[in-house]
Amino acid sequence: MNYFLVLRPSQWIKNLLIFLPLILAQRFEIDLIIKCLQGIILFSALASSIYIFNDIRDKDSDSNHPKKKFRPIASGEINLKIAYLLFCIISLSTLLISFLFYKEVFLLFFLYFILNILYTQILKKILIIDICLLSFFYIVRILIGSELTLIESSYWLISFSFFLFLYLSLLKRYNELLILNQNFSNRPYKKNDKDLLLILATCIGLLSILIFSLYLNSESAKLIYTNQKFLWFVNFILFYWTARILFLVNREIVEEDPFYFIIRDKLTYLILMIISILLLLASGYFI
Repeated sequence: MNYFLVLRPSQWIKNLLIFLPLILAQRFEIDLIIKCLQGIILFSALASSIYIFNDIRDKDSDSNHPKKKFRPIASGEINLKIAYLLFCIISLSTLLISFLFYKEVFLLFFLYFILNILYTQILKKILIIDICLLSFFYIVRILIGSELTLIESSYWLISFSFFLFLYLSLLKRYNELLILNQNFSNRPYKKNDKDLLLILATCIGLLSILIFSLYLNSESAKLIYTNQKFLWFVNFILFYWTARILFLVNREIVEEDPFYFIIRDKLTYLILMIISILLLLASGYFI
C-alpha cells in the first residue's frame, strides 16, 4: 500500500483537465475520448514520478511538517534508494512511451518534467515564480488535451485558467503560512506575508472572473454559444465559488492545499453540474 500511496493517487484527478478542450469544444467522439484517457494515464504516471522526486528532496522538511510527516518517504517507510529507483523507472519509461507513441505531446511531457525538477531544486525558493509555475503546470494539462485532440485552446481559455489556478496557488501559500504560523525554511514567504498573499489571491480571483466576462462578448464565444445569456449565470456562480473559498480559507476551515478541499467539497460538484447544464443551454441544447 505504501508503494501505491507514494504515487499520490489523490492528485491524479487534476489530470482530468486534459479533457477540458474536448468538453468545451463539445466534440464527444469516441476516438478523441480514448486518446484523452490514454494521455491521462500516461501523464498521471509522469506526475507521480515527480511527486516521488519531490518527496525525496523534501524528506527532511516534510518530517517536521504536521501532516506531510506521514508520507511514506518522510516517515521512512520507503527508503531513499527504493524511492530513487521508482522515480527513475517511472519517469524514464513514461517519457520513452510518449516519445515513441505520442510524439505530439512529448515536448509538453518533457517540459513539464524538466520544469518540475527545476522547481523542486531551485525555482520553488524564488518569490512569485514558484506560484506562477504552479499555475503553469495546470495549463500544461490543458495544452496536452489540445494536442491529443487537435482542438486548439483559445487565448481566453488559457488566460482564464492561468489566473484561476494562480488564485488557488496563492491561497495554497497563504494557507501554509496560516496553518503553520511560522516561516518556511524552503519557501520564499514569511509569516508577515500572509495578508499580502490573501490580497493578491482576492485580486487574481476577481481578475479571472473579469476575463470570463470579457470572453462572453468575444467572437469566439459567439461561434460556440448561440444563447449567450445563460453564460452570465456562470459568471455569477464563479464569483460565488471564488468568494466562498476565500472565506473558508480565511476562517481556517480549508486544509493546507485548497485543491484537496475542492475535490472533496460536495458543493463544488453541484456547482460544476449547474455550470455544465448552463453551458449546454448556452450551446442550444434542450432549446
